[in-house]
Amino acid sequence: MSKVREPVEWAFKGVTQQFAFLDFSRSQKILLTPCALLYMVGLLMCNCHTILHHPQISQYFSCTPPTLDEYFTGEPTDNLDGSMDSWCMDSPWAVRWEKVQGNEDDITIDSIDK
Repeated sequence: MSKVREPVEWAFKGVTQQFAFLDFSRSQKILLTPCALLYMVGLLMCNCHTILHHPQISQYFSCTPPTLDEYFTGEPTDNLDGSMDSWCMDSPWAVRWEKVQGNEDDITIDSIDK
């Protein structure tokens, strides 16, 4: 567990270093500010910053990061065999809207057997 905790803490530290306003203990008040929403926006902007400044990890593995357009639209990227795109786009769950006791707002999730 501690092996996973350290990289996660580094990610939190990186976001709060780039966006000092997100340091909750100093500037934000729990239950008075939308802390989770602001942190998610900060994390999104941190990811955009990483894409624009070509991280060392992508250089090490010789792969290019997605463009901002691909990142925000979530469309599959072009690759040679398409296996990764099909793997990412196939979901083991199917969500369908059904009328449950006359209520159209309920969601049922059924597993797809493959």
